[in-house]
Amino acid sequence: MVVVGTVAGTAGERAYYQETAPVHHFAVETVLKGQLDSDEIEVASPPQTCNGPGGPFPDGDPLETDQRVQLFLFEEEGEYRLITPYDGVEAAPEGQPLPWSGD
Repeated sequence: MVVVGTVAGTAGERAYYQETAPVHHFAVETVLKGQLDSDEIEVASPPQTCNGPGGPFPDGDPLETDQRVQLFLFEEEGEYRLITPYDGVEAAPEGQPLPWSGD
């Protein structure tokens, strides 16, 4: 699934491969790929490393942003997470063509 919108706060944590993944509320503006019945979802940010230097997010949690973003998501049993911890979030500035959208 590919969606565009903004992070709307934290929603707790979720276990992810024996690590803890922060979960964020995401206000969905547009669904570019897939189907969604809601305009807000909860999205987990999977850790980049398990026990490496700098902890699970040496580059920071990519969902800790106040920018408009495009998310590439994986859905499993009604729970959403970034498809990868590295490439799941792309900037989507207002008025700019969205990467991958065909605009």
